[in-house]
Amino acid sequence: MAHSVKGSSQTTHPGLAANEAYFNEIGDKLNDFPFAYEYGQYNAEAMRAVYPFDAASTEVMDFACGTGLISKNLLEHCKSIVGVDISQSMVDEYNKLADKIAPNKMHAARLALTGAEGELEGRKFDVIVCAMSYHHLPSTVDTTRVLAHFLKPGGALVVVDIHNSPENDFSMWATYQKATAKAQGHGHSHSHDHSNIHSHSHDQSTMLQTDHHDHHDTHHDHKQATILNALEHAVSHKGGFLQGDMRSVFEAAGLEDFKFELVAREQGPDWPVELFVAKASKPASKL
Repeated sequence: MAHSVKGSSQTTHPGLAANEAYFNEIGDKLNDFPFAYEYGQYNAEAMRAVYPFDAASTEVMDFACGTGLISKNLLEHCKSIVGVDISQSMVDEYNKLADKIAPNKMHAARLALTGAEGELEGRKFDVIVCAMSYHHLPSTVDTTRVLAHFLKPGGALVVVDIHNSPENDFSMWATYQKATAKAQGHGHSHSHDHSNIHSHSHDQSTMLQTDHHDHHDTHHDHKQATILNALEHAVSHKGGFLQGDMRSVFEAAGLEDFKFELVAREQGPDWPVELFVAKASKPASKL
């Protein structure tokens, strides 16, 4: 189902352009990341624990919506969801999912929001959620100010992201690289048996097959290096955030009633990390 949503499609900041390029490259592979579905589920649970979603009335924006895994897990708890992402590849995957499960209740648009008059047809939202994307943002303050513009009076911004904690026994950057490599299918060994090439039979077909495999691996290695290089420029906050960082960002955007909670730490071989959920609200209209 096609949806027309008014807004800017221009990505001008170099950091945002790096994110757009990276996520356009991996959009159809993101759900292959080893942590994707699990994080979609319990990130949504963390959001529901701090905000009173109502299935009959809550209008949601899923900012940096990706392939729609957060929206999918919030769907039965709200009235409608609009996904927004700067990556067309992500938006395409989101809308494929939406068309399968709830075409009249959720959809996504490829937009670089600025808070300009008329964006998203002037819609405002009860809650804006954002999962595992703040560490990609070049300016968390600028983005939060834009998001605050799209909140109804009394509406809330809810962010789940990486806690910059000394208890995290991992390098976020190294772990992210590992997960990206695994999702790209780079986990296979590159050791090949070349003995047939030098056998007395000189089997030419074997030589050609081995040659082709080596060329394929070289191409794969180059593509992998390109993706990881794009990722390096796409992650602006490789260590995550402290509670004070998020409080300052939210308050700079005029949000109040700040709350911050740690999400249960996940232990796993691919993505051991401690997350937080942060929430703050736009001041209610004064009568």
